[in-house]
Amino acid sequence: MEYQDKFEINKTNGAYFGSKVDILILGGARIENDRNCQSTSLFADGFKGIIIYFETNKEQNNFSMTLVNKENTIIEKLDNKLITPGLRRFFKQHFIFNQYKIYNSNICIDITSLPHILIFSLFKVFVKEIKPKNLFAAYTEPDSYIKLNSERNNSCIDDEEFDLYEEILGLNYSIEGFSKIKRVADDLLIASLGFERQRLLALFEKVEPRGGLIPIIGFPSFKPGWNITALNMNYKVIEDANSEGYIETCESSSPFEIYSRLKSIYNQKSDNYNIMIAPFGTRPNCLGATIFALRHKGCQLVFDFPVEKNYRSNGLSKTYFYILSSFLIE
Repeated sequence: MEYQDKFEINKTNGAYFGSKVDILILGGARIENDRNCQSTSLFADGFKGIIIYFETNKEQNNFSMTLVNKENTIIEKLDNKLITPGLRRFFKQHFIFNQYKIYNSNICIDITSLPHILIFSLFKVFVKEIKPKNLFAAYTEPDSYIKLNSERNNSCIDDEEFDLYEEILGLNYSIEGFSKIKRVADDLLIASLGFERQRLLALFEKVEPRGGLIPIIGFPSFKPGWNITALNMNYKVIEDANSEGYIETCESSSPFEIYSRLKSIYNQKSDNYNIMIAPFGTRPNCLGATIFALRHKGCQLVFDFPVEKNYRSNGLSKTYFYILSSFLIE
């Protein structure tokens, strides 16, 4: 089934969508920075609930939380709690579980600035453990990404075009809740592509998937031509893997389309290969891959956990609201 539960939020309809949300979850510190807080701005008068801000430490194994009410008054703060198992305990044992009746609430997770480990962990909690009344997501596209300066480009021929990360923490093959028991000998790697040359290359060299590589490129992309940039950045690996004829596309801003692509590949290949999914592309595509991996135990989610720069994009583009509840009932 193809799902179309994606809506663009604007000043005209934002209050309507905001009125449907009881608990809004955001990534990043409690500050008014453009993309992170765009959903709160658009929800405006319609939103009457509480907001939970989450961020992680650099090593991405601890989380901190700030809980505020609709008047933006801090209700509580938590610092340096282990993501595993602390995040699950927070939602199951914290006073907000009963006071705000999470299990009977409409929850929206804005993934715009949410660290990937929290995308994995939060959706595991709400898809597998605490099933709210309705589950939504939101995402604001950037108008542009910050590029490397010309001096650095001239001195680093093989460097990335965009200046996105401080460092890469390293590959993790056993993300909590996404591991699998190997059933067959050969791996098939499915990777959504971003703008970085080294990430896919490092993964492919370590995994050496005998079943090959299936690249997924975001198209339509946020901006015209960004799909070509992603292809160019990763083309050497695609060529070395003889995967030119296996490239798939899906809309960059849709978690639903990548889910559909993954399901099709899984149905064809899972009897013969271990399916490894690397969500290196956009956050909406990462969301779709996360939900797919949660619902298909024969998949293994792998990730390399880049440390993102504080300022990696400029300006605002479209903001989307995703209705996930019907999507989760298949």
